[in-house]
Amino acid sequence: MSLQQALIDLYIVLKGRAKMETQTSRAESERRNLLSMNPLTILEYIKSYIDIVVNRQVEEAVKTMEEEKQDESSQNLEQLTQSLEAEIRLYVRVRTRATA
Repeated sequence: MSLQQALIDLYIVLKGRAKMETQTSRAESERRNLLSMNPLTILEYIKSYIDIVVNRQVEEAVKTMEEEKQDESSQNLEQLTQSLEAEIRLYVRVRTRATA
């Protein structure tokens, strides 16, 4: 196996096609197209694909963190509201007793 073929296989695997499309005509067509390219170009394809995957994972992690932070903020707001309501009730009771 040549370096170029190994790079092509790696690229196909990274794209998630190793098990799903290696036998299909689309994967074979892509393989033939990649064989005509310089190995450095294939490496650039791999690098680009890895960047895309990493960026998606980072975006998902940031989104999850933002959702968790929003949930936490909602819980804090609810606790603050309950605390303020309790203080108002206590104030009303104290004022009612003081005027009675």
